[in-house]
Amino acid sequence: MKQIQADSKKIETILQDMLALIKAHGGWIDHNLVMTAQGGALSLTLEGPVNAMDNIITMPEELLIPAEHIGLSVRDGQFVVNPDKTVITDVQAQLLDYIIALYNESDKKGWTETYCPFIALKDYPAVLDKILAARVHHEKFYETIDLWRRPKESEEELNAVICDAFLKTRVLGQKEGDNKQVSQKIMPIIDFLNHDNDGSSFNFTKEGKTRLQVASRQPIIDSRECFALYNVMDALDSYLGYYFVDTRVNLVRSVPMTINLGGNRTLQIEARRTTPNKGKTPQHLNDLRRIMPIVTRADGSDVTVVSHMMITLLPMPHAMRRILLAVIRGALGEEKNARDVAAVTQKAEREIVTKNIAYYKELAQVLDDLPAAAQDLPAVAMTRDLAETQLTKLYKYLYDPAFWKQAADMT
Repeated sequence: MKQIQADSKKIETILQDMLALIKAHGGWIDHNLVMTAQGGALSLTLEGPVNAMDNIITMPEELLIPAEHIGLSVRDGQFVVNPDKTVITDVQAQLLDYIIALYNESDKKGWTETYCPFIALKDYPAVLDKILAARVHHEKFYETIDLWRRPKESEEELNAVICDAFLKTRVLGQKEGDNKQVSQKIMPIIDFLNHDNDGSSFNFTKEGKTRLQVASRQPIIDSRECFALYNVMDALDSYLGYYFVDTRVNLVRSVPMTINLGGNRTLQIEARRTTPNKGKTPQHLNDLRRIMPIVTRADGSDVTVVSHMMITLLPMPHAMRRILLAVIRGALGEEKNARDVAAVTQKAEREIVTKNIAYYKELAQVLDDLPAAAQDLPAVAMTRDLAETQLTKLYKYLYDPAFWKQAADMT
């Protein structure tokens, strides 16, 4: 079986050399795994029998490349690197040359310019402002986006933004040292794995040497492609972080909003793109741990704050209702009886969905109002696809009887 399938002889040669170098320095890749490069897209597919969750790639820590030390820039329209040789080893430098050559042959610079919304839509601030309003971001994210959106006085400044925007889609954070400082690493071969919410986790093992491993996860029923879990994301999260719209995902992360729970008590939904909640989860919600929000309420405060709220579709149509019920029961306190809590929960549930429908309809209108010159931009088409896929899921939640026929336990 051919382990490399590429539509370019040059890409095939790059992958062959990269694979040989990885194997020579302790990397392991299942012989059933096929690396595919077609039309600029990279992916990994299993062509033979491998049990679900069996390991398919092991990468020694020495082959993971510290991204902050590669010196990525653009020359003559192509990515180039100037690695810091005091940090980057000779083997890592050779791997990096292969990786950059592969990115250039796949035109990842052009892809970033075309699909990163903060670059492609920089002349249409109304769209970017509307998109950014759908999430509460970390301060560093706002600083980065503000920098990207500033007018550029030279091609060099624009290229620096392109490099930064692209590299953010290619790295994995690794906690290192006693202080657990996070270092961003480039992952040879592993970064071919596309995202799916049911994909494999990235697992660092420390049996002897530290290694990065990924397992076999093929969540699409009619495909052998292997996927990784970047983070639990909806279509807007993937758009913001990785410049694509994940239309397959069965949930929508709510936009920020505040809901009145009666009297002075309110529920504030922040809409943060968080990692899965690792705190204590009520036993009856253990099956929803991946989408559980972080819940906070200051002593004596009437405001309950949740980091996010996921509007979920089949196969878990009542997941948001169950989470809301637990959050609102805690917010209202023991003095409220079960029927009152259930009534407030159902009202909040409908308010969340209708608020999100209103938001995505407004986003669609902002796109419709763009000048004719903007309508053919791929990034505008992608943003319109985002609005339409989110609205489809939200309408299905609100109006499909399947979601309301059998109510979750509301007591």
